Amino acid sequence: MFQILNEETRQPVEDPVDKVMKHGVIVGLANHTVLIRKDGSEIPIDDSGAPIRDGKGAIHGVVLVFRDFSEQKRAARELGEAKEAAETANKAKDQFLAMLSHELRTPLTPALATLNLWEASEEIPESIKSDVQMLRRSIELEARIIDDLLDLTRIARGMLSFSPENTDVHGLIEFLVGLSRSEFQNKDLEVSLELDASRHHVYTDAGRLQQVLWNILRNAIKFTENGGSIAIRTSNDAGGNIDIAVADTGIGMTPGTISKLFVPFEQADPTRYRRYGGLGLGMAISNALVDLLKGKLTAESEGLGGGSTFTVKFPTVVTTATLGEPDRVRVKARGKVKLLLVEDHIDTARALVRLLEDRGYNVESVPTVTAALQVFEQEKFDLLLCDLGLPDGTGFDLIEKIQKTRTIPAIALSGFGMQQDVERAEQAGFKTHLTKPVNLQKLEATIQRLLEGRE
Repeated sequence: MFQILNEETRQPVEDPVDKVMKHGVIVGLANHTVLIRKDGSEIPIDDSGAPIRDGKGAIHGVVLVFRDFSEQKRAARELGEAKEAAETANKAKDQFLAMLSHELRTPLTPALATLNLWEASEEIPESIKSDVQMLRRSIELEARIIDDLLDLTRIARGMLSFSPENTDVHGLIEFLVGLSRSEFQNKDLEVSLELDASRHHVYTDAGRLQQVLWNILRNAIKFTENGGSIAIRTSNDAGGNIDIAVADTGIGMTPGTISKLFVPFEQADPTRYRRYGGLGLGMAISNALVDLLKGKLTAESEGLGGGSTFTVKFPTVVTTATLGEPDRVRVKARGKVKLLLVEDHIDTARALVRLLEDRGYNVESVPTVTAALQVFEQEKFDLLLCDLGLPDGTGFDLIEKIQKTRTIPAIALSGFGMQQDVERAEQAGFKTHLTKPVNLQKLEATIQRLLEGRE
């Protein structure tokens, strides 16, 4: 009469009439069956069968119900195809963002390195030093915009990962203030530190907290007029939290501005903010990062012209540090430190070598994995700086091969800055990953940290 097959195995299923007559109960074959028509075509079905009983309960027949499941199957298939297409599109977008990031960052690297070199040089006339600083700040801003766009994408897709550690908030603040000293001087800003928190260590991702505080400090500098002031204060509340407040005497904010402050791409007052530029991403990203790090970010202002105060709150942790700071482990004098730079971009390699040699390091540069392995056989180096994309392989290949015969601290320098790039670099054996164009102070601080204790 009819034939029903299992959709997956293509084997005949038990006749539903026989099944009902045998067991005397309502039966169903679920949704993985197909009904074979007389012409051989198939219909996906779900079906059920029930006994027909007389007044005494005796079974005299069976009622069968077949429900055409074609529409549901079609909808499920289309949903699966749409999901697969979306996943493919997301993968393609990730690859495009990674490549775009690399292509945008690569030409910025030699330019920033050269400008850092000129800014520190005594041979550059004073008359153009302000121009050099302006060019350097512009390139750093361009790099920051690239990073912000990538961070926003990662946050939206839940792709950020964190590496929490005990972090000294006061140390971070002092480091960032030091990095910003030239900007303070250029705008004649008065900066005061009131680091009064007795408990100033937090268990968090130090790099991400530094990014948040950096965004807040840069905003304070950006929106404070020449001759204004910025105050950075810390304190502890009764719950053992630390409050980090950055207060400025800048342009201030209306309640409407504050309500949109943490919304991506929003600049609540275009007529005022057009003067200062930017995409309106920094504070939205900072707020999202603080939330993910289990902290809280708030903003206050007395209105236009009344300045602004941004406050970050985090729970503190008790550290095992003893009174007084321990002596730092000795680091080799720069002139005795030998660095190997593996970089195939000619302009980047030349600029980084000049910059690092100007800082007193002994630097050798090679462009390929093969050349790096050859020079490692002939000489001894204290630290490796390595690009990830090389003509004859990758930085991952190089570090894995080197580590089979020796141990050396290594820094990945790359225009690829997606989270998976950072994680893969660390898994391969790099101690840290720095995204191009790298900040000179950050690069040197990283080199010194990795060289601690190496004689």
